Amino acid sequence: ICLVFNILMQFYVLYCTQLYVSAPAVNAVRALYAKFHRESFEDGVLSERFGEFEDAEALCQIPLSQPMFFLTILVVWTCACWVDLNESLRYLWLWFMLDRPEHGHSIKVETTDDTVVATSASLRTKATVICC
Repeated sequence: ICLVFNILMQFYVLYCTQLYVSAPAVNAVRALYAKFHRESFEDGVLSERFGEFEDAEALCQIPLSQPMFFLTILVVWTCACWVDLNESLRYLWLWFMLDRPEHGHSIKVETTDDTVVATSASLRTKATVICC
């Protein structure tokens, strides 16, 4: 149930991001680019009026107008996602590879001064931890 709730919350955040961040930004860029075309093109050809376009600074701030910066941010973000996914899959693998505890026990732990380490867990316990 917790995993399902978590996934639903992530989809809700994506939906809200699209609705309140992405869509307004896309509409603003489209309006700016349409204004650029109206004022800087004559019969489909870029005219000399391009240098006089009053919103040239804003037009140059569109992410795809700076491909190296955009690519750098995209690569850094993708690497961060891969690191997080790799770490999550590693923990998932280690959790599922734990031995089964003695009959009648759901989990076996070893404790030291400041750590608790699970050394074995039943399938039910593993599934419960993953789902919640």
